[in-house]
Amino acid sequence: DGGRMHELLQAKALSQLAIGMRAHPADPEVQAFGCAVLARTTADADAPVATVEAVVNSLLIQASTAAILRHPAHGLVQLHGSRALLRCAQSCDQVMAVLLQSEGVALMTGLLQQPSPACDAACTALELVGQSGPKGVVALLQQGAAPALLAAVASPKSSRVWRRQCVKAVLPIAESADNNLLKSALASGLLPALLSMLHGTSSAAGGGEAAGGEPADEAACVLLAHAIGALSWRSSSSHMRRSIREDLVAAGASRALIAAASSFPHRPGLRAAVVRLLGETSEPPPAEEKVLSAEE
Repeated sequence: DGGRMHELLQAKALSQLAIGMRAHPADPEVQAFGCAVLARTTADADAPVATVEAVVNSLLIQASTAAILRHPAHGLVQLHGSRALLRCAQSCDQVMAVLLQSEGVALMTGLLQQPSPACDAACTALELVGQSGPKGVVALLQQGAAPALLAAVASPKSSRVWRRQCVKAVLPIAESADNNLLKSALASGLLPALLSMLHGTSSAAGGGEAAGGEPADEAACVLLAHAIGALSWRSSSSHMRRSIREDLVAAGASRALIAAASSFPHRPGLRAAVVRLLGETSEPPPAEEKVLSAEE
């Protein structure tokens, strides 16, 4: 693939391919082929500048996003399109910028409804977008990805593996240091979704099983504890910590974390999270000791 891709770049074939895709918009095979080629490009941070410029200037990214939109019921276009978006999300900042400008996150969100492996590629791409920095987190919130991911996280009908994968994509939002972004995420249901999954996956039902008879999900519990910590005891904003305290108490977050730590005693991080969360949600000590009267 590497040698062939080098030949395509040398021949400036990516631009011609994009032109062909625009010339034959109704042909799903042409569209799928173009997406497949984009999925095989290598334009990461270590790629030569000429390679990155060739990919960006070819307009193949825009042609591929148009193909995904134009053929929503064609499995091959959706599959190769999802892989093309994943490749772009794995690429350098210049390619990521084009992806965000092309409403790529909105397309990834739609691809979450496709069967596997297209939905898996889209979810991984969303995770990488969030990890790319503040602009990526903004795109997750503004292009509809956050509500869709949170709905999957909160849904007991979704498989455990899928919910865990969606939690990984949501985690960069919880880790954001921008209070405005966090407020938007909380308004989208971030905390209830995380707590819903934590209760569902850590509820001890004998032998470390979660509600419904499934084994408790160790990896998910660790991820969820990390996300809750980012919103509470690890948050840089004291206002944010105070604002979600009542929600954590009302939802029984401490109880769920205790169940998770009990299910996986070999995970000291979960025990530490329990202690931190209990400290976060407990009433603060009085400023001064109360002096009791004789009657009291």
